[in-house]
Amino acid sequence: MTADDLERGLRALVRRRPFRRFLIEFHSGDRLLVSQPEAIVRQGELFFYRGPDRSHRIFAGPSVCQLIDPPTAAAAG
Repeated sequence: MTADDLERGLRALVRRRPFRRFLIEFHSGDRLLVSQPEAIVRQGELFFYRGPDRSHRIFAGPSVCQLIDPPTAAAAG
């Protein structure tokens, strides 16, 4: 995924009202739960993530294989 593709996808997910959590899946298989709209910021070709536990992760768009919108509890039940 290019940085621009990732930014477009992220923008669509963080602008939803009400905001709903989503996952970023990397080619490595790792997943990152985004639980707040301000958690990711783009600077050039890199994306900076800050977790609720103050953890940090820096990654590039090409390391991401997909954005996952998990079903809500109401839709799953």
